[in-house]
Amino acid sequence: MKTNISITLQFSALIVSVLLVSACSGGRRTATSLQYITEADVLSVKLPEVPQAGSALFESDFKTLHEWQGTRTDDECNLAQKDINYDFRNIFPKLKSFYDNLPEVNRQFLDSVGAETWLSIKIAQEKYNRRRPYMTDPTLLPCIDKPSKKSMSYPSGHATLARVYALLLTELMPGRRSEFLTRADNYGRNRIVGGIHHPTDIEAGRRFANALFARYMQNKLFRANLNNLRQYLPKNRI
Repeated sequence: MKTNISITLQFSALIVSVLLVSACSGGRRTATSLQYITEADVLSVKLPEVPQAGSALFESDFKTLHEWQGTRTDDECNLAQKDINYDFRNIFPKLKSFYDNLPEVNRQFLDSVGAETWLSIKIAQEKYNRRRPYMTDPTLLPCIDKPSKKSMSYPSGHATLARVYALLLTELMPGRRSEFLTRADNYGRNRIVGGIHHPTDIEAGRRFANALFARYMQNKLFRANLNNLRQYLPKNRI
């Protein structure tokens, strides 16, 4: 009986390992195809239409951006510059040691989530095709590095990715939900502070992340890989 149980447990562990490896073939934000969702899933996410010139939301976006440009400090710009990096460890520095101490296959799972989310963002940005705010209004002067001229603005990639990771971490450590979501919100806000994104880009990123993560959670492979992370959670988790 004990032998049968041991064989069953070993087989289950092997299955989980296979699932993890299959989820990580894309590497860190280098995915060229989707595995947890489909392109149709991405395109089916309904976001508010991009604010048109002259609309109240359009005017509000640029008013907010000019207000930040007139009041932001060097420290705020430096923090926004630091948050250009969208690596998991940079978004959630308090969990750097957690990430670094994970087995390679589990780190690759987290990276695969980032890669898939980033690819989904690019699909959505091509759909909405919104230019960066400083391209529309030349009097806006970003205080952080500008993205590629080809990159689009809506929804915000940084805001989307940070919130997807925040939602993933909340599934693992629900007692820290407020901490994770606040960090994701601040990470997204720094794109406004730096002059790179409209405020409505950031809000769209939050909505997009909510929709993506809900779809991820419907995928058996994603859930299996997520559950496998639980054994490595920080001992002082809430």
